[in-house]
Amino acid sequence: MVTRHELKRGAREAISGNRFSTASLCVNTSRTMEILIIRALQVVGIVWRSICVLHLQVIQGNPMNKHKGSCLCGAVRFEVQGGFDSFYLCHCKHCQKDTGSAHAANLFSLSASLTWLSGSDSVTTFRLQGTRHSKSFCQLCGSALPISDGTGLLVVPAGCLDTEVSIQPTAHIFTSSKAVWDRELEVLPTFESLPG
Repeated sequence: MVTRHELKRGAREAISGNRFSTASLCVNTSRTMEILIIRALQVVGIVWRSICVLHLQVIQGNPMNKHKGSCLCGAVRFEVQGGFDSFYLCHCKHCQKDTGSAHAANLFSLSASLTWLSGSDSVTTFRLQGTRHSKSFCQLCGSALPISDGTGLLVVPAGCLDTEVSIQPTAHIFTSSKAVWDRELEVLPTFESLPG
């Protein structure tokens, strides 16, 4: 882009050396406008090119929307193709029980597809009777694995992914069931590994 400094310099050049004339001012103003237009078209070209690349990636299967994951023992491997719509940290009592922790961390998608790459025969699903709560896991190591609820909703435990997740958590949910010890944890000391 042409900066304010470049515009001032162009104006100064047009009137420098007592050679001020309307013609020279118009010529330099026209040149400045020409430079502005060229720069604007360059920016538009860059933006347009970026949009085309992103569109092509979506059509061809953007690698940023391809996630691989596995269980702890490595017997089960899978791939999720598509983006995630939300990322919830669920504090319900069911999620506390089946994770053994303060909350579950699950990614949700209505459009992504799940492909088992290996170990699909080691995947078991538990459905809690009388509720919508269900969990898929590896029979060998117990690791949580993705599950599809039959309505097109895919739920992927964030911790089972081997690729980076770019989406940040959307919200904490079922906080009315939050564990009593899960309060003001940010004031606790932190360690990068097991404290000595």
